[in-house]
Amino acid sequence: EGLRELNLPDDLEYIGSGVFQRCNGLISITIPEKVSTMYSGCFWGCTKLKSVEFKNRTPVNIHGDSFLYVNMESCALIVPDGCKEIYEGTQVYNYFCNIFEKSSYDYSKMRPGFTLGGLRYFAISDNEVRLQDGKSLSPSDKVEIPSTIIYNGKDYTVTKIGITAFSFVNIKELTIPNTIKVIESGAFDYCSHITELTIPESVEIIDDEAFAFKRSAKTLNLG
Repeated sequence: EGLRELNLPDDLEYIGSGVFQRCNGLISITIPEKVSTMYSGCFWGCTKLKSVEFKNRTPVNIHGDSFLYVNMESCALIVPDGCKEIYEGTQVYNYFCNIFEKSSYDYSKMRPGFTLGGLRYFAISDNEVRLQDGKSLSPSDKVEIPSTIIYNGKDYTVTKIGITAFSFVNIKELTIPNTIKVIESGAFDYCSHITELTIPESVEIIDDEAFAFKRSAKTLNLG
C-alpha cells in the first residue's frame, strides 16, 4: 500500500509472475530497457496506476494478464520517441487506451471513454469502439452487446471487448454481435453466473484467460 513509484534496476532482464500483484498504492512504473519478458500477473490488481513507462524500443514480451485489473482508461502507456506505432501494433499493449511517446506525454491530454446504456466504450478509431466496461450493468438474465452505437452524432462499430470488461458481472447469457473481432484478456473473468455464450465467426483473436468462467458455463458456442 505504501509503494507509490517503482523504478527498477537498469540491469533487470525479466519480471516474475505476480511479484507486484495488488500493490494498491502504486501510481507509476518505469520498465528498464533490458527487460525482455514480464510474466503472468506481475502487476495484477494495481488499481491506482496512472502511468507505465517502457524504455525498450522493441515491445517487451508480456503475458496477457500482466496488467489485469488495472484501469486501462486512466493509466497512460509511455514509450520511447518514434515507437508509438510499434507498440500500438502489438495486441497486449492495445489494452491501454492512451499511448504517448516520451516527449509528448501529458496526463491532462488523456482521452476519456463514454457510457451508453450501462456500457462503457472507448473510441479506438474514427469509426470503431472497444466495449471497455460492463460492470455497471444491473443483474440480468440476458444482455445483448450492440453491433453499432451513436455518440455525439457519430456512428461507431463495436469491434472489441476490453480487458476484464465483464468480470464479476452477474449475467446468465450474453449475446456478442458479429462485429466483434477481439476478446481481450479476462473479459469474462469470474462470470460465475454465465451459462451460455456464443462466439461469432467474426472473432479473430481471443486473448489469454478471456473465459475464466469458474465452471459456470454449460454451453460455449463457437462460430
